[in-house]
Amino acid sequence: MKILANISEILKVVALLLLLPIIIPVMIVAKLMFGNKANVEKDEVLDVLKRMESREIDEYWWDDFLNVPIKNPELDELRERCDEVWQPDSTYLDKSPEKGEYYLNERGLAEIRSLIHRCERIASNK
Repeated sequence: MKILANISEILKVVALLLLLPIIIPVMIVAKLMFGNKANVEKDEVLDVLKRMESREIDEYWWDDFLNVPIKNPELDELRERCDEVWQPDSTYLDKSPEKGEYYLNERGLAEIRSLIHRCERIASNK
């Protein structure tokens, strides 16, 4: 019986060693996908959107908002939509000839206003 118990323990260790090359990358990917999301409230996203609408936020501030996923999927969807709006080749931006910076054009402002309305409809407790 002792020999069978030892063989069983050895097989468990061998199986674990064989599975480690698979387990570790899966854990890393899971951490990257699900572990680094910000716990941002609806009011914070609404504030960012309203500041975008009033053109208070420059491209660097946009990047800070756009590059950190949000735990709440509805709010994160709004963040992702902002990312689409903020693409230089989108129809939502124009480039300032004087400064060379991008800014929201009228179409971009209308889209941000639409996102503000969507954000206002999201339940605060989510």
